[in-house]
This record gives sequence, C-alpha cells and structure tokens, in this order.
Amino acid sequence: MQRALSLVQKDAMEIAPHSIYSFARNFGGSHHLEIHSDGSLDAWDLELLMAAATGISAEIVTPKQRGQVVSNRLAEFPKTLALTRAGGHITKLELPIYHNEPFFYFDSDVIWLSPVRNLVPPSGESAFSTEAWSSHFGNCGDSLRIKGDGTHEEDTGFYYLSKPFPVERMETLLERQELDPAIAGGTDREIMAYLYPEMLIYDPEDVKRSRAGKTYDLANLDSAALHFPGRMWQGHMDQIKHLEMSPPPPPRTIRFIEPTKLNHLKLFLTQAYGAIVNSTAARAPSRVLSKLRGCLDTALPQRSIPKNHLKVLLRQVAEYIVANNTVWAALSGTLVRGSQFLCSVRDVHEVEQIIARNDRLRDALATKTVIAGSFEGMKYGTTRAFCSTLHPKLLGIYENELSGIISTALAKKYQTIVDVGAADGYYAVGFAYKDPEARVVAFEMDSRARTELAKLREINGVTDRVEVRGKCEPQDLLALEGNRGLMIMDCEGYEEQLLTSEVITHLKDWDFIIETHDGFSPEITTRLTTLFKTTHEVIPVEVIHDQNKADHVELPILEGLPRRDVDKLLSENRQHACLRWIACYAKACGS
Repeated sequence: MQRALSLVQKDAMEIAPHSIYSFARNFGGSHHLEIHSDGSLDAWDLELLMAAATGISAEIVTPKQRGQVVSNRLAEFPKTLALTRAGGHITKLELPIYHNEPFFYFDSDVIWLSPVRNLVPPSGESAFSTEAWSSHFGNCGDSLRIKGDGTHEEDTGFYYLSKPFPVERMETLLERQELDPAIAGGTDREIMAYLYPEMLIYDPEDVKRSRAGKTYDLANLDSAALHFPGRMWQGHMDQIKHLEMSPPPPPRTIRFIEPTKLNHLKLFLTQAYGAIVNSTAARAPSRVLSKLRGCLDTALPQRSIPKNHLKVLLRQVAEYIVANNTVWAALSGTLVRGSQFLCSVRDVHEVEQIIARNDRLRDALATKTVIAGSFEGMKYGTTRAFCSTLHPKLLGIYENELSGIISTALAKKYQTIVDVGAADGYYAVGFAYKDPEARVVAFEMDSRARTELAKLREINGVTDRVEVRGKCEPQDLLALEGNRGLMIMDCEGYEEQLLTSEVITHLKDWDFIIETHDGFSPEITTRLTTLFKTTHEVIPVEVIHDQNKADHVELPILEGLPRRDVDKLLSENRQHACLRWIACYAKACGS
C-alpha cells in the first residue's frame, strides 16, 4: 500500500475535509493517508478530518510527533533544522525529512475528481505539479543557475518523492547563502526545485490549477484533480458537495512531461515583482526604477540596459502581465496592497504638513525626543519607527491603552525584562532608559528592525544593558531564569507557539504583557487566558483603535487642533478589530 500525506492548517478547514474525502473515495484501496497538522488545528478539527477519511486507512500526525523525528534526523545539520522551525510554508519541508521513504503529497485545497491509475510515474522518478509562473526571487544567483542546471517551474500543490530528502545538499545551500529563506517567495517551492533537479511534471492538462475569477464545471471538467490555492475554492463549494453525493467516475491515466527551465525574461519578471512588493523603495519611483535595473543586471549580467530603453522594457513587462491570467492573478492582490501602502505614505506626508503648520508641535518634536508619557525624555534621533508610526511615540501616547500598565511596571523595578517582537525598541530601550538597573533582552527577527533598535539603544546610552537577539523560540524562554521578571510580547500571532504550558509553568513568577492576535489564530486570547489563569491573574485590555484615540488622550500640545489633524497625529494604523492585550500578573508574587 502506498503512502500519501496532506498538511492541513486552520485557514484551510473550510475545504480540507472535502479534499481529504475526495482523496479517500478515489484512492481508498491503494493508499494509507497521513493527515499532518501544522499546529493550528484543534481537537474538533482533527476529529472532522478523520471523519472525512472515510474508506481509507488514515492517521493524524501532530507537530510534536513530526518535530521529534525531524530534530533527531537533523541533529548534525543545524541550519536546516533552524529553517524547518520557521513555520508557515516552510513546515512542508518537514514532511520529506519525517519520511525517509517514497510518498505522495497533496495540499489540503486539492479536490480529486477521479481515481488515477498512475499517481507514481512509471519510471519511479519524483514528480511535481506545475503552474505557469514561478517565484524564484527568494533565491540568490538565479542567473547562474539558468546557465547551469537550471531550476524548474513548479508548484508543490501535489508531488511524489521517490528519493530521501538530500539533507547534505540543503545544508550546503544554506551555508553558501545560495538561498535566502527570509525573502518572501523563498519557500518550499523554490527549495524543492533546487533539491530535486531530476524530476518529471504532472501534465497540467490532466491535473489542473484553478485561476482567479474563473468558475469551473467540476462534474464535466476533464481533469483528475483541481487545485484551489488562495481560497479559490470559494464559489465552488456547492459543486464540491454535490460531487460527494455522486459515484466516482472510472479511473483515468495521467501523463508526465519533461520540465522546462526558468528563462531570463521570467526571472526578471519575478525578481521585479519581488523588488516592488517587498521593498520600501516603492516610496520613491526613481528608486523603484533603480531596483528594476538591478534585477535586469542580475538576470542579464552580460547586457547593458540604457536608461532610455527602460520605459520601453517596462511597457513590455506591463503588457506581458495584463495578458497573462496567471501572473495577473498573482499581482492583482498586490496592487490593492500597493494602493494601501501609497495611502499610508500619504498619511505620513499629511502628518508632516500638520506639524509644519503648528509652531508648538514643530518646536516640541524638532529634537525627535519623547515629550510625554512613561518614556518621556527618550531620544529617537534618526531612528525610524518600525511596523508602527513615529509621532504617537514622540508624543508619548503610543499604545495608550497600556499607559497605566507600563507605569506600574516601571515602578516595580524588574531586574530582567524580555521584549519579544521588539521592533525598533520603543519598549526595550524605554525600560532601560527609565530604569538604570534594568537589563533587557530584545528579540526581533527582522534584521531591518534590529538595525533601528541598535541605533535607538546607542542614542540613549543603554547599549550595554539592552541585548538584541533574533527570532525567539520556546527554548529561549525556557532558558530564562525563573526569578521574577517582565515579558512584553507582540509577535504577530506567534505567541501561541511561544507561550506553551511548559513555558508558562517555568516562568510562573514572571509578569507578562501580551498582545494577542485573534485575527491570525481565532480564540487565541481565550486559550492563553485559560493557560495563564492557574498561575497568574489575567487582566484583559482592549485596544484603542485609531478612530477613538483622540477621545482617550489629554495632551495640552494638541489643544485647539481640528479633530481630523489630531486623528492623523495619533494614528498608529491599527484598525484591526481582532487585536487584544492581556496583562498577566504572577499570583505567587502578588499583583
């Protein structure tokens, strides 16, 4: 019996049971199915998935089960081990490491429309599904790879691996910095293409990938499967449920084709796309053009592109984008985000104009020093605010809902303070600046933010008392001393992975200030409250959203300004309705 795997995450639970059921009813007699959780699923989700696996031998594999095996197998490969712990799409890389034997994998948003006689190529080689574009801008030196072995255009919506995971090659790839997994797009798709250069491709006419904005007649679709990435299943759910009540069609045979290699034009297009959407250079068109010229130099290192030809080239690129449905589907969402980004840049400009028109504001903020609040006197200098806006920090009312909690924390004189998700260091440096005895450990995974944090601690003379580290993992928190300290945590949804019951028990004498993100992980605030309530007193704190901040702030310097100007000055771009704070005070030490 052949082995099949599927990895399921919470935001795919609308489609995942149907995907599992479609595979079970078409391949139940020939496969054993492992349903892997990425860690976001609850017990009800797992029960629902097992119920969907009707007629097939199936089991659930949890991250803990998988993680132990992966850790053992990667004990001598530290860079690869660290990469697998990054989560997100990278989680999929754990699967071939967990299984050192051939297996078939399919995403939990693939609906199987018919049985297939030959999921495994007749030659026994590895095989991948494919799509019409590739996002290789996460890799370094792509133009050299085109000249050499080349990389394939592939999409791991489903694949068959016939050979063990080449760990040594993966480790070498990371040691030589031939791949930058921190860049968006440098995910499992690109890595797998480099690790398995000898592969076949499932014919895209036999196993299709859905396209944005297109509705399919599933009952009459000439395909063995349809992949629904990016929630494209929405609008097809009634058809999917109707198929489940119909008998499966007869088995079909699918074709395999030789892969094509990524050419220079597509390399330039994908790198240009990455340069635009992932770089703050979008604030200045001239710098965008410079970025695009850099992509050209990388893709075509032997050819000089005159400046007067760049407009012609960009027009050709635009024509290619709008004429290619796949590329347009990939970019359309980004264009919306780009518009939102431009609006945020406009907001900054308007704030600067408000300050320039008001003598009091201009004089007070000229020195880039915090003028009020818990961290009054802290200098910002040339430090840029990261993932936030600068002026609320300078006015001393940033995240003003925490003002009383921060004041209380400063009065307690914690000797050790840990800031997880420290960004530019507002809290980490602020606590060190106000309390000369405090020692602070600041975790921040983004290198750009760490640069700003280092500048901020130097400007305020606390470099020797603020230690800056990279990404925080549970083992980092377990390594902290159990004596009383303070932990501030704002890590965009990763709090659930960090604050395990083991960590909370170990730090039962610590106090915590945690921003929770129910938008990333539904009901996370409730779950964390339950975990903490045995050892801590938990106090919920509601976020004050931008449209209401002016009603909660009393600053003499803002008196007489129009409400619209005040709203602009106080805006933190935090309109998200699913943000919460909880303050957790250790019961053993009193609140």
